[in-house]
Amino acid sequence: MKTQDMAKNPALWLDAAKFVPGWLAFGATTFAGVRKWRHRHRLLAMGPNEDIREVLYTAKRLITDIIIQGRRQDWFREPEQRDLPMRLDDCFQRVSDGELRRHLMFLAAAWSALAAVPSQLPMVTYGGTGITEPIEGPELEAMRRQKRNAPTALGAADDALARLNALERKATGR
Repeated sequence: MKTQDMAKNPALWLDAAKFVPGWLAFGATTFAGVRKWRHRHRLLAMGPNEDIREVLYTAKRLITDIIIQGRRQDWFREPEQRDLPMRLDDCFQRVSDGELRRHLMFLAAAWSALAAVPSQLPMVTYGGTGITEPIEGPELEAMRRQKRNAPTALGAADDALARLNALERKATGR
């Protein structure tokens, strides 16, 4: 359509005015559809955030216990500590965000490294005096390694929580 035709025939302007609201409605509907799709995609990437958040807080609390006082193997056999790797794996399977999955996998590996400690804290008792002293050796070195590696595991839990919070902010707008 030429501009000369529109200048000569004012009815063409009326026809154009009829199409503008339709195109605006089409644009608004497309924008709303894309926005809804992105919101849904972000929610799916985040997974069940309350379950994951609870598992991560549990991991942080247990790792903080290890930092405060090294733990023996029997502590890792208690139900809460024994189930943590399975719960982390479940969270890993339910999340589709690559970065959050990487943090969960790193946390699970760090937890496995922390659990590789001796079954008992090696101590020596001086005949009936009640005085005990740790034995130097591989067992004690394993306990020291546990306390050295615990901050790394705690950092992994913090990184996973930070990523979960970032995904939640993107999905909910908070």
